[in-house]
Amino acid sequence: KGGRAVPPPAALEKIRDPCAGRPGATARGSGPRPIPGGDLEASGVLEAAFAARAVEGELIFLSVGDTRDHRRVAKDPALKDISTDFLLHLLANLRALGRENWLILSTRRLCGRLQAEHCERSCVWSTLWDDHPGLEPWRLKPGDMFLMWAQQWRYVARALELGYRVFRADTDVYFAEDPYPLLRSPLLRPFEMVVQHDFASMLDNNRRPACSAPPRRPADSAVAPGLQTCGTRPRHLALLNIGLLYVRSSPGGGAYAAINETWAAFLSKLSGPPYKPKHLNGRVESQALIDQPFMRKAVDELAAPDSASLPPKPASHWAVVSGASAHPYPAGVTCSLADQGGCGAVLEARRKTAFLVQLVRPRRPLAGLRRDERIALAPDWLFGRGCLTHVRRPLSL
Repeated sequence: KGGRAVPPPAALEKIRDPCAGRPGATARGSGPRPIPGGDLEASGVLEAAFAARAVEGELIFLSVGDTRDHRRVAKDPALKDISTDFLLHLLANLRALGRENWLILSTRRLCGRLQAEHCERSCVWSTLWDDHPGLEPWRLKPGDMFLMWAQQWRYVARALELGYRVFRADTDVYFAEDPYPLLRSPLLRPFEMVVQHDFASMLDNNRRPACSAPPRRPADSAVAPGLQTCGTRPRHLALLNIGLLYVRSSPGGGAYAAINETWAAFLSKLSGPPYKPKHLNGRVESQALIDQPFMRKAVDELAAPDSASLPPKPASHWAVVSGASAHPYPAGVTCSLADQGGCGAVLEARRKTAFLVQLVRPRRPLAGLRRDERIALAPDWLFGRGCLTHVRRPLSL
């Protein structure tokens, strides 16, 4: 009254944002900023969300749904409902590594829960393709994971169009060390996409890539910096596992084309008659809409001969690259172990690990651009597969 500032009542002092100061809800320094959520199809939401969550042009793209996971009904009945537990564990893991530049694609309902129950203000949702006429025949509904996975690749492509670099990860993973220095190392920096290698144990007795000839470097080092090849491997033994994928391409590039063709293949399949295999007795097999086979097929069809591989690699094969081609860490970085002797052993083991590389070429120019790019199937010390059975100090994670 009388023009004087009146302090708020004591009762209101206690009614504060319960998330104030909590990780995920508060901007810190130059790190990512919290976002209120929103539909990525609404005007301006996508651009604002990417700008708020990315750090130095890097964005980690995650997705989690709250509907039935079709694939687990039979093989993992206890996990038939997708849980946020995997997601929350991964966020804690990334936060411990100092990487909080994630954006979570979810449903409106689950995003609200993440905000209210976990103070996680980094989620969005999407109505993209929610009214597609193929959903009902394929027994899908808005929010289903197969639809969400396809949506995420459209948004990964959009991020590349806007100049971001994207790390797309499943949520049931754990990082024992920060992957970013490894992806920026002289060994992996030449590749526009780095993706997990799904070892074909049924086809090749679980053999990892190995050199079948002395490593050789092309005479023109500008063609493929750091590329030191030592053999080839047929494409059926080079399977992508897109649960872990890092891409730094842009429109007109081969890796961008592979991302774009993945969601386009989903739409094409969704627009056709639903798949009803005989063993399901007329029921629809929604797993035919899983994104991974679409990307594998896209990469196979975009594969091109590679003259920088010695001997020259045909389109039907992947080049084997020596792990000793270049240093697996950037300058000034060793490893995540405190023991430098242990880091030396890690370095030696990594230099012995060969991996596969494919040259991909867009089918046609895009806005006058058409660039050959290379995709690396990551050595398993980067994106490997393992089973965690014992944790001595769980709180330290």
